[in-house]
Amino acid sequence: MPTTLIDLKLDLRAITKEMKDPFASLEVNRRDTLQYINTEYKVIPSSSPYRIRLDELPDKDSGLTISGYTENLALPTQAGQFYVDWVMGYVWFHSSDADKVVQPIYFGKGSLVDAEDMNKVYEHLGVARGITNALRPRPQDTANKSIWIEPGFFFIGTTRVNYLGNSNVRLGTGGEYQVSALTANYYNKILFTVNGSALLKKYEGTQAQTKETVVAPSLPAGEMPVCMVTVQDDGTGGAGTIKDVQGSDITDYRAFLKAPVTEHRYLTAHLEGFPILNDVFFDGHYFAEAVIIDKITLSARSAPSGSNLQIEILKNGVATGKVATLNAGSLYQSTTLSPGLSFAASDRLGLKVVAVDSGETAEGLGVLLGYY
Repeated sequence: MPTTLIDLKLDLRAITKEMKDPFASLEVNRRDTLQYINTEYKVIPSSSPYRIRLDELPDKDSGLTISGYTENLALPTQAGQFYVDWVMGYVWFHSSDADKVVQPIYFGKGSLVDAEDMNKVYEHLGVARGITNALRPRPQDTANKSIWIEPGFFFIGTTRVNYLGNSNVRLGTGGEYQVSALTANYYNKILFTVNGSALLKKYEGTQAQTKETVVAPSLPAGEMPVCMVTVQDDGTGGAGTIKDVQGSDITDYRAFLKAPVTEHRYLTAHLEGFPILNDVFFDGHYFAEAVIIDKITLSARSAPSGSNLQIEILKNGVATGKVATLNAGSLYQSTTLSPGLSFAASDRLGLKVVAVDSGETAEGLGVLLGYY
């Protein structure tokens, strides 16, 4: 989309230079074949100019007729005459025919585009530009180790959040959003969001030797995504020692005016009988797409006693440190994982008992995993 209306006009001029018949092509959305039109009714204006505008540009070779009227080759000089402007699609009448209803019959070549129509297009483009500029990320005019984020607003629920913008989001050494040290020449992805307090937030992914193998950071719930910036260390291997940020390094992540709502889905697993320490009682599940697990709820038919019961999530058979607890004496309990635990579609999910109750009374365990 052009950045300004002037750009749009220049683009149109460039396009018309390539047209064999630019004037007609701009004025009419041409049909492949002529359309016979006999259901068009118009009211002649009650005051000057006494003209109507046809819905389509009429084909001069096919002519135009109006019942009770005679075509004149110049502007009408008496009642019952009409004059056709074949270029602009206007039909002129004499003042004595004001307020009368006429039915022009003709072959149409296509719809007209008038200056008034273009003005409306420009008006809507102006509104669209205002919307699309909100929170727009872009590189600096002269590339360096910073980016520019335009001011704008969005809604979280019914709350409007106004962000004032930042023309110098510094990712380099000493910057407010300094990138953590990378291995020399390695890549990482940096996610920028705006939270409900209108603060710009930075989240880093997991670095890799190629940009394609970088694990991008996850989007936190309730924050407006702005952009993802791919950075590369300049060979120094220090904090903020990155190459200049180019436009191609910035991926626009804006969701336009609405912060994404986290829609949870759930997976259940069951363990009948008494839990056994270090027992992997659930394994081999693959999600259909990349997900993030952020909540675990444990429930039991008989509550644990003496000590707490604990279940750990396994990822590809390896411990993750993400543990859910069911306290002694409780029949159910939820554990929120912050940050959440990400699973790719190729990752295998498992569950393991890592602590059992000393009273050995817990049985009939249910596990509910919340993910998005």
